[in-house]
Amino acid sequence: MTDALFIPGPESGPADPPPGRDPRLKARGLLVRRLIDIVAMPGSRISPQERNMCGDLLLEMLAESEDELLSLAARRVSTLSDAPKPVLRRLACAPIEISHVVLADSTALDQSDLIAIVRDGQIAHCLVIAERNPVQEAVADTLTERDDPAISQVLLQNPFAQISHVAMDRITAASRVTPELMAPLLKRPELKTSQALVAFWWAPAEARAQIFRRFAVERSLLLESAADIFALARDNLQSDRVVARALNFIERRQRDRAAAEASRYGSLELAIEAAAAQGFSVDFTRDLSAMAGIRSSTGARIFSDFGGEPLAVFCKAVGLKRRYLGLLWRAMQRPVHDEDPHSHWARTSYAYETLSTQKAQTVLRYWNWSLTQSASPGLLQASDAA
Repeated sequence: MTDALFIPGPESGPADPPPGRDPRLKARGLLVRRLIDIVAMPGSRISPQERNMCGDLLLEMLAESEDELLSLAARRVSTLSDAPKPVLRRLACAPIEISHVVLADSTALDQSDLIAIVRDGQIAHCLVIAERNPVQEAVADTLTERDDPAISQVLLQNPFAQISHVAMDRITAASRVTPELMAPLLKRPELKTSQALVAFWWAPAEARAQIFRRFAVERSLLLESAADIFALARDNLQSDRVVARALNFIERRQRDRAAAEASRYGSLELAIEAAAAQGFSVDFTRDLSAMAGIRSSTGARIFSDFGGEPLAVFCKAVGLKRRYLGLLWRAMQRPVHDEDPHSHWARTSYAYETLSTQKAQTVLRYWNWSLTQSASPGLLQASDAA
């Protein structure tokens, strides 16, 4: 090293300190600044070992330094790509007014550093980390483990965040009790069909329409690819149950003919006409669900939904004419407000008119399937509570 630290000897005599300031703080400040200068030297002037040694000294000095020195160190160290990790961690965990610049700008903080800070730091630290460019999947996972809606919202709004399926499950479940998450959640490219169609049950009207537009898709490619497998499965009496469930999701036919033959009504149309005359009941829920080829629990959720759009999906998926949607609506004693474009009936009618049969079948089959197969336990719990 060519730069030596000059420590005045006793013969020099101490300089007069400013009034009210401890003279020891001047030496501490000079030493901290000098150590920061050394740590910040380029690799051509200092070896890694000497940088780490200076970092260890700096870390000890910072442990008892004033906020002014900590802020200075944070600003300088945040620009270093090879800053000593112990110093970085110390400054990153300081009060947010000091640590903000390190958390936001330091490229020397790796995923393990950020994960440790998220787990041990305050919410304010997590909010800054959630805004970083980029936020890797492992860091996003740990951020969502904090189960804080403010963190999740910042993460969703960060275009440079990489959000894993696990983290999206957590955020989707959280959107049930934090409606503010729904809008940014639906904009994320990582959102999967199973997650969106579970979130549908607690989504507001505008979000429901957006979910239909983005996730209600036809199954043309699946139908084409599996055409020969349908005949093979029908001819094989010992067909695989997993294959049978998958083919049931893919096939065009929605109604269960055997259930219709076993029903006292004989068809969905006659059952709905009877319900309109007699009034809707639990028995009708079971019969309609069975003839539509869905579980009773799925049918119960559809017929008890607050908005009504699921009724449109149900009717369109099974090929019911619009007249039967109206009969079913009246059988459930729901009001019709034709003059109000924002009423539940208007939303239900719009969904019926805009969804094709295949798209409606995709949504209905996901509702009947994803609630038991695709969703994580946390998302299932949120779905059950909706």
